[in-house]
Formats: sequence, C-alpha cells, structure tokens
Amino acid sequence: MRNSLPVQSRRILLVEPSYLVAMDLCQKLRRGGAIVLGPVPKVEQAQMMLARKDVEATLFSASLPGGEALAAQLAVWRSPSLLLSYVPLPAGHPIRSGRPQLVIPAEDEALLQAAGALFLPQDSSA
Repeated sequence: MRNSLPVQSRRILLVEPSYLVAMDLCQKLRRGGAIVLGPVPKVEQAQMMLARKDVEATLFSASLPGGEALAAQLAVWRSPSLLLSYVPLPAGHPIRSGRPQLVIPAEDEALLQAAGALFLPQDSSA
C-alpha cells in the first residue's frame, strides 16, 4: 500500500533542528519511498538546498529558529510545504500561513498521508 502513496520517488526537503526527530522522520519518509533531501537543521541550509536542488516539497519544524522567514519564502514560491509541530497551531499563525500541519510525533501512515497530500491535485473550486 505504501508504494502507491504519492510520496513514492518524490524529492522532499526535511528541515528539523532536532537530530533525533529528524532521523525518525527521515526513516519514516524513506520507508514510504520518498527521496529525502537533508535533513538540515537551519533555515540558511534549507534556503541553499531549495536554490540548488529539485525540491518537490518541504517539511519543516515550527520550532525552527527563523522558521517564519522560510515559511514566507515557501509561500512566495508557492512551493508545497507541511508544517511539523508539537502542538496544533491555528491556520492564521504566522509560521503556518494557512499551510497544512502535522502534529508530531506521528505514526508512519499519518506522516506519509500528510506529506503525500502535498502532491495531490488541489481543488480550485473551494
């Protein structure tokens, strides 16, 4: 079933300041077939990766120092992204900027479904 998920062979940048959390998320994404770029722990490194790599989506932590700047840049570029946080944040929160959010820790399937949803066609009628 996991091989049919939209993350299969997708290039996903992971931006997470905690090494242990990053390793857990990388493992889950790779088990789902994603090509994980990084992980990187800093906004500056993420910006360099976004400028140089063919990144299809970005997963980044709400606890990332300077994360609001990355969130704003991703919004301007209309780059698919998923906010990872330890607590639910309202859609209007500056770092969230209306983007989808996944509260972590999360089970493998929840992470893969949330990341995979970034690759599904968007309904323009909503």
